[in-house]
Amino acid sequence: MSLMKISAWLYRMQLVLGVLCLYLRVPFEVLVRRQISRLLDPSLQCADFIYEELVKMSHRCLCNELQQFPILRRSMDEVIGKFLRDGLKPAQDMIAHIIEMEADYINTSHPSFIGGSKAVEQAQQQVRAARLPATVVRRDGVDADRPQASEKTQKARALLGRTTGVNGVITDQIQGCPICC
Repeated sequence: MSLMKISAWLYRMQLVLGVLCLYLRVPFEVLVRRQISRLLDPSLQCADFIYEELVKMSHRCLCNELQQFPILRRSMDEVIGKFLRDGLKPAQDMIAHIIEMEADYINTSHPSFIGGSKAVEQAQQQVRAARLPATVVRRDGVDADRPQASEKTQKARALLGRTTGVNGVITDQIQGCPICC
């Protein structure tokens, strides 16, 4: 289901049921149940793939060791195939039951579940974070967005000390100068 369809469906539910905040759980559960039910076909297909792979593995094991005994090989192949086929149907039933159980109860009261006011709060935080420009500070404490001064400029700044004088006026002093210092 696309995001547009979900938004349209939630909007229709809001019009039918009233205030969105009060009845948001119902449409959410319907959407989640639909998504969970979509897991059934791929899960059953996965069980079929596993069955086919186990059959291939049994054939590979039987081929090398039992070449000298063709009747025994055929018998073992039939027994192993029957064993795997007999286990496939219960496995598929269990998969279907697990998916039905997951769809029957949607635990919206779980502490890890983000819904209602928590979801709105988290969305607002993400919007605020996107609006603020991120400044990266390097380990040496220098702002990464600011252009770095050349080596000569840094040496000159080290030699020339700046002090605040009277009325906030910045005066330059040369380090080691007997007149100023």
